[in-house]
Amino acid sequence: MSDSTFWIPFVASVAGGIIGGVIGSGLIGTWRQHKLTERREKAAAMEERKSKFTAFMAQFRSEVTTQPRLQWEFSKYYLSKIPDLEREASMIRADFSESQRGKFNELIAKAKLTGAQADKGETPGGREEIAGILDAIAKFAENQYSKLLKNAHS
Repeated sequence: MSDSTFWIPFVASVAGGIIGGVIGSGLIGTWRQHKLTERREKAAAMEERKSKFTAFMAQFRSEVTTQPRLQWEFSKYYLSKIPDLEREASMIRADFSESQRGKFNELIAKAKLTGAQADKGETPGGREEIAGILDAIAKFAENQYSKLLKNAHS
C-alpha cells in the first residue's frame, strides 16, 4: 500500500468529520440560542401577567377596605367588580397546572359573593373578611408564580 492510498481516505474522513462538526455545532448552537430566547420571552410574558394581576388585586383590595360606601352601595360596587376579577383571573389561569387551576378556581369562586354576602361589607369586620378572600387569591397567585418563574429562569 502506498502512502497516498492511505492518506487520501484518511484526510477525506478527517475533513468530513471536521466540516460535519462545524456545521452540526452551528446548528445546535442556533437551536439552543432560539430555545433560550423562547424561554426568556415566555418568562417575561408571565412576569407581565403576574404584575398586572397583582396590581389589579391590590387596587381591588384597597377599594374594598378603604372606600366609604353605604351598605347598598358597597354590595352594588363589589358585585360590579366580579366580572373584572373573572377577566383578570382568566388572563393568568393558563399559566397554572391543572391542579393549581382547580385551587385557583375555588378561590375565585369564594370571591363571587351573592348580594346578601356582599352586604357583609358594611358589618363589623365584614370588609376585612372580604379582603381576606382577596388576599388568599393574591397570595396563591404570588406563590404559584414564584415557583413558575424560578423554574423558567433556571
